Amino acid sequence: MATGNYVKSYVDVNLEENTEEQLISIENEGEYKETLKGKETPSSSAQKRQYRKRNRMYEDDTVKKLSKKIGDVVFAIQSLSKNQLDVNELYTEVMKIEGFDKITLGDAFDHLVQHEMLAKAFMAKNANLRKI
Repeated sequence: MATGNYVKSYVDVNLEENTEEQLISIENEGEYKETLKGKETPSSSAQKRQYRKRNRMYEDDTVKKLSKKIGDVVFAIQSLSKNQLDVNELYTEVMKIEGFDKITLGDAFDHLVQHEMLAKAFMAKNANLRKI
């Protein structure tokens, strides 16, 4: 408890100084802070909606850009996967060739796996050209 000059009664406290700050509702608190910082805030709700709409437009634009970039990445990954050699499919196609024993076909498969360009060319050829 304070004594001497520091003692104030409830009547001594100037309530009028603090009433403006205490009456600010939660809804208007952001506007009040912006006004204190020197920014002018819109007073009507229609102007607020335009501000929010601009934010949404900016966010929509950002989302569109991000979506396009993700689409580009997906396209690049698909292109890479199309260019990659499917080793299981290559093995199946090599083993389908008639007239050779399994060991020879296995050696041919190993050779094609080591030389990816030859393997891609082999996969592009029809069955008659694969025997040559």
